[in-house]
Amino acid sequence: ARVREHPARFKVVACGRRWGKTELGKMSLMEQAIGYQMRGWWLAPTYQMSNRLWMDLKKSIKKETGITISESERRIDYDNGGMIAVRSTHNPDNLRGEGLDLVVLDEAAFMHPRVWSEVVRPMLVTTRGSAIFLSTPFGRNWFYDLFRIGLDPEEPEWQSFHYPTSSNPLISAEELEGIRRITSAHVWQTEYE
Repeated sequence: ARVREHPARFKVVACGRRWGKTELGKMSLMEQAIGYQMRGWWLAPTYQMSNRLWMDLKKSIKKETGITISESERRIDYDNGGMIAVRSTHNPDNLRGEGLDLVVLDEAAFMHPRVWSEVVRPMLVTTRGSAIFLSTPFGRNWFYDLFRIGLDPEEPEWQSFHYPTSSNPLISAEELEGIRRITSAHVWQTEYE
């Protein structure tokens, strides 16, 4: 709720594995499409990753009325004008051309940096759209740079959030302790903390 309700236009969310990043992104997209008639995209680094989300998204809305689902375009259109599409960033140039209100970049740290700077960011110009960057860290790359922007009080449109896996109440402390005991400190810090 803290992330969803924050007024920042660009939200950078660095969280541990199984924290709930996907659920946050799905709720945000659905809320915008249903409640505000906005057009949004879910982006993932690979087709396989985006396909998992597509299946989950369809399950989430299967009882809703007033929607049209296009399997070939992996797109959901709402009668009110809202839209959600699921795409892969494997070939960034295939994404060009659309104007959007919200983009969720899942596992953003694993995408090529030009996905944001050259392809997605221009799609938000005419609508003054927003973006949510969801990821576990992957070294000090472009996602790290965006996270640092979100910490800067001189950048009011940006906000960064960090939560460890342990903040998910559905995961037991015993389960995490078992993982921590047999995992290297580097992997534990990166993937869970």
